[in-house]
Amino acid sequence: MHRSPINDMTIKAMVIVAAATLYPRSIDAQEIIRNGALSPQVNRLEDSSFDIDISIGVEADDDRYMFGAIADVCIVKDGCIFVLDRGFKRVQVYGPDGSYLNTIGRAGPGPGEFQYPAAIALDDTDLLYVLDRYDIIIYNRKGEYLSQFRPEIKGAGMPRSIAIDFSENIIITRYDVFDETVIHAYDKHHRKIIDFGDPYSKGLEDDAGVQSMVAGGQVSVDSKGRIVYSQALPYEIRRYDQNFALELLILRDNDFMSPPIKEDVGGGMRVLPTSFSRKVLSLPDGRIANVVKIRSEENPAIGTLIDIFSDEGLLLTSEQLEGDVHIAAVDAIGRFYIIDSRESVKLLRASLNEQQYEEVWR
Repeated sequence: MHRSPINDMTIKAMVIVAAATLYPRSIDAQEIIRNGALSPQVNRLEDSSFDIDISIGVEADDDRYMFGAIADVCIVKDGCIFVLDRGFKRVQVYGPDGSYLNTIGRAGPGPGEFQYPAAIALDDTDLLYVLDRYDIIIYNRKGEYLSQFRPEIKGAGMPRSIAIDFSENIIITRYDVFDETVIHAYDKHHRKIIDFGDPYSKGLEDDAGVQSMVAGGQVSVDSKGRIVYSQALPYEIRRYDQNFALELLILRDNDFMSPPIKEDVGGGMRVLPTSFSRKVLSLPDGRIANVVKIRSEENPAIGTLIDIFSDEGLLLTSEQLEGDVHIAAVDAIGRFYIIDSRESVKLLRASLNEQQYEEVWR
């Protein structure tokens, strides 16, 4: 991984001026960190900073280990791995050693069944929450269906991400076109608590298709109970305290993420593919890992970039993995879970090579 020298690459600002070129409005954040441009080191996964210790997945012959398309991954405290497969519309459960344990859910329109599963989360009692189209479906650890509900969000596009905070609140991301918010909190009884988080497109005059593309994002909860949100476009990470107040805004200059490009097609419009933030992970020690899908119109799977920031928002390292791979999750001891779709779909568990990853200022 490339490491960022703090003296030249990072500008720490307490004023809104630091983000004036990116934002059409003022931002009420306690602190804004703007990181300079840092070109990532580009590697094949096999030559990267990740040391792989487990591989789950086969191309054929054993349905328990076959994946259609992995959408999300979640790990419980005992190390068991929950894998949401949007291709086969089910959740596969594996032990810490990668052995098969259980299958949860199936395709269908009925209660507890999946149509468009997108993301999963687990709470401290091991309840499993599956974000499926516009609904949240809830199971117990054994995979028994408990309930489901539909959040009241007048959105553009489908919800993208889900997390559970320290108060057992359900946090989801979706662009509400009327309230112009992107993050929504519900309590464990499915009652709305708050809608918060401005979309980047707020204040911009643009069509709904483009706004929905740049307004969605990913969410996680860190080891201190703070909510971390990564905007799909442009490059922007926000951290909210446990009272949903914005405390930190992280920006990063780059040349790999550009605004969506509109193209007229037969009297209509399409938005051309561009790179976007695909996942935000909260590491156990407070660091933040932002995962960016690097793509173009010619090549939708150029690679995946991972930036790691300090708890204070300073960019520490940057690495790009070549090909159709995606970093989907991190567990309680800091191991990463990587979806490798270059050939048959596999889920890999890997640790960062700490010698290569040594923080430069220590």
